Amino acid sequence: MKKLLLVAFLASSLMSLQSCGGDDSVTPNGGGNNNGGNNGGGGNNGGGNNGGGNNGGGCNTTTANLPIEIELNYGKLIYEYDSTDRFHKVTFESKGSTDIITEFTYSNDVLTELKQTIGPANDLKVVTHSFTYSNNIVNVTIDDDYSYNIRQIFTDNQGISLKTIYTSSRFNTTYNEEYSYDNNKNMISFKIDKTTQGMKYDTSNGIFKNVKMPQWSLFYSLFHINKVLALTINNNPIEISLGPDPYIFQYTYNIDNYPITYNSNYYGETAKVIYSK
Repeated sequence: MKKLLLVAFLASSLMSLQSCGGDDSVTPNGGGNNNGGNNGGGGNNGGGNNGGGNNGGGCNTTTANLPIEIELNYGKLIYEYDSTDRFHKVTFESKGSTDIITEFTYSNDVLTELKQTIGPANDLKVVTHSFTYSNNIVNVTIDDDYSYNIRQIFTDNQGISLKTIYTSSRFNTTYNEEYSYDNNKNMISFKIDKTTQGMKYDTSNGIFKNVKMPQWSLFYSLFHINKVLALTINNNPIEISLGPDPYIFQYTYNIDNYPITYNSNYYGETAKVIYSK
């Protein structure tokens, strides 16, 4: 069950990007308080995506310390942003055979579609996540009936995920996820039915702290690209536990106290992060 939950939460990893620059200044395993801070804006029913309506283009940002490239030991992630510092496109270049391109569509300042093109060039599969909104509930439908293709994300008034209900229309099965947070809005527990995974964090800036999306959509997007990095929003996880032997993550930081490398005992995962200037 331990492996199962972590596969449901931790599989894959992100790290290394295209142009836009980088910073190799290192502060080893350093502190530096960022006092958390909420990532993104208001509720999810209008305005929650915190920015202009146009999708814009890649590397179209003037904001410093946005991750543009994350190089993992098994592949590279390249992040492109729109003019309001939201995800526009994320490309995972695998060292194996399965590449993933994730593209984002916004309308009236909210995320309306996440489209993933998956696989080698000779066997591509396209999966689309569509989003509609009703008060503090985000309804998600996925055009893949072999997955849990109907989802409801329950948020608070700040757009923070509290609970997700997953339903498979094909197999008529359902399961729930529930989340809790510390004062810095870091997810400290991730519960699937009766099994709970706990997380502890550093006090440094999270890798994705400057991405201007509400927490629910940033977490959802990261989770469907690289599950470990979905936790690195306000601060960065240093321990993930589901039993007596936790997974430990160690970081080095740039002069602004954002991680530029990490290593872990989670299947030997390592990463190097390059940021915008």
